[in-house]
Amino acid sequence: MKKIILSLAASGLCLSLFGCSSAVAPTQSTAESTETAASASSTEAAQTYEAMDYTGLASGEAVLPAVSANGQLVASSDLSMSVSSDIFNMSRIGGDVYQIDRIYDVENSARIRNSINQIIADHKASGDDFTFDDPLLIANPFGTNSSSIYVYFETEEPAKISYTVTSPDGSVADFTRTLDAEAVTEHEYNLVGLVPGANNSVTLSMEGSDETYTFGYTPTKNGSEEITLKTTTDLTLTSGEGGYVDSHEMTLAAEKSDKEQSEGLFTVISNYDDDHIPNIYLYDNEGVLRGEIAQSKGCSGTLVFDGDVMYYAISESDIARVNSLGQVEAIYNLGSYSEHHDFCLDDKGNLLILASDGQGKEVEDIILFVDTKTGETTGALDLSDLFHDYEVTCVDNTDTAIGSNGKGMDWMHINSIVFNNGDAFLSSRETSSILKINDIEGTPSIGYIIGSKDFWSPSGMDKYLLEQVGDFELQGGQHNLSYIPTDEDGVYYISMYNNNMGLSTSQPDFDWTSLGMKNLKVIQLVEPSYFYEYKIDENKGTFELAASFPVPTSNIVSSAQTLSNGNVVTDSGVAGIFAEYDSTGKLIKGYSMNLMSKFIYRCFKFDYNGFWFNK
Repeated sequence: MKKIILSLAASGLCLSLFGCSSAVAPTQSTAESTETAASASSTEAAQTYEAMDYTGLASGEAVLPAVSANGQLVASSDLSMSVSSDIFNMSRIGGDVYQIDRIYDVENSARIRNSINQIIADHKASGDDFTFDDPLLIANPFGTNSSSIYVYFETEEPAKISYTVTSPDGSVADFTRTLDAEAVTEHEYNLVGLVPGANNSVTLSMEGSDETYTFGYTPTKNGSEEITLKTTTDLTLTSGEGGYVDSHEMTLAAEKSDKEQSEGLFTVISNYDDDHIPNIYLYDNEGVLRGEIAQSKGCSGTLVFDGDVMYYAISESDIARVNSLGQVEAIYNLGSYSEHHDFCLDDKGNLLILASDGQGKEVEDIILFVDTKTGETTGALDLSDLFHDYEVTCVDNTDTAIGSNGKGMDWMHINSIVFNNGDAFLSSRETSSILKINDIEGTPSIGYIIGSKDFWSPSGMDKYLLEQVGDFELQGGQHNLSYIPTDEDGVYYISMYNNNMGLSTSQPDFDWTSLGMKNLKVIQLVEPSYFYEYKIDENKGTFELAASFPVPTSNIVSSAQTLSNGNVVTDSGVAGIFAEYDSTGKLIKGYSMNLMSKFIYRCFKFDYNGFWFNK
């Protein structure tokens, strides 16, 4: 059997940028005769490939436990190989220093990709191809997902592959996914779903065949988050400890739903503090941690997908493009600008980024345009140009703004952007308004505003307001817009997390209680927050409340997402609670996280089909 390669380091067969200390060992295909992993490893000669240039650090040994034919981990044997100990425990050096710069180095990532290609080419040249029962397995080669496994092999006939991750002690439920949408002969995958810090048995299966291949792996846990969250299908749940407010019981819903949960991974963003390494955390429906995507401190929260790549912020000034195998393909540096809250893709695959100008006096009022092919910033929209008449009515809140105090005047505080057919929809927390900008990358103009007439009339900009149809309280301090089209031109839905908070430090004299709002401070849990969905009819110039239900209170941050099956996922960030509901607001399941920061910024649920699964 061929070796499972652990890290691409300065010696031996160690082929992962950040992963030498974890336990990995091959087992046998069900079609193989009995042969222990120990004898297989010890009888094969080590082959050295070109390594990364990490000099001046000592080398050590990684000891691999053997795995029996049924995937159970057994006692460590003399399976050892020489590795470079400067890279271990995924993305730490000396156990403490976070090596985000090494992970998100495009040239390093490309060299690792080239080394993998060379390994495959060398084996082909020697007539020793990687096969289903003798695959190439590499632990987290690019460092971007702590518990992932790179897999490569070929089959003589086209085949569809699936895999199952099991816990040898039965402590967590199985995790099963299909990798191929169509049968292929060349198989290259990034297996996710292994539980960090735990023994995992991974079984590959081939559609239409009884043959399987099983191996064991114990990945290092990179972050400080819980392996298993508190979950409930009941109607109350204790909020997470360590946040803005003391932990206490919160109501999730009025009724329970009998609808099934959607398939996917809850993707939790920005739960960290200065003493912990930040990650994007992936949790399954049972609340079990299934992956950690490396991030840096200070970055905000969204993931955007475009076919085989995803984009996410790795710092305040850098956005990474990472492919499904975990390779870092590009880093977009924003120069003097800093990204905040959100970004999206336009219809050409270019980035629209909510940004602040580090050389300006205002913050969180810029939309930056970045060409993803060239990496160049092609333009920027300063909302001061469109909303000047309103801006001049604002007081300078540089020292009092929520979340951005001391950085500049935060008069608009845009926290969400959605692109559709050349136009953009923006959420402005500071004005508790939703803004439509027509032709945002061409000749931008104000399409409309959804907000309070009393708030906007002093500036004369109330002329842009859509007419409210029906008697309901407007959104307050809302976050995370989503656009849902209909078959009728000019008619669509906009959903959001309605924080239900009235506070604007740039308009300190405005009376939010006149709009019915009672949550008037960051920490004031008088009324619940809500999932809101508006029906917009641009033909009539109207909006109405199409759907609404209460969720645990979070006066700032948070998110809401409508899934393809109609279920709704919300994150009440200050409470540290996220949940999945049916379309009527009945609770399917809730989850509570302990808070390493003051809040969870956002939580989404993605099925990752077309990216990691069903490709």
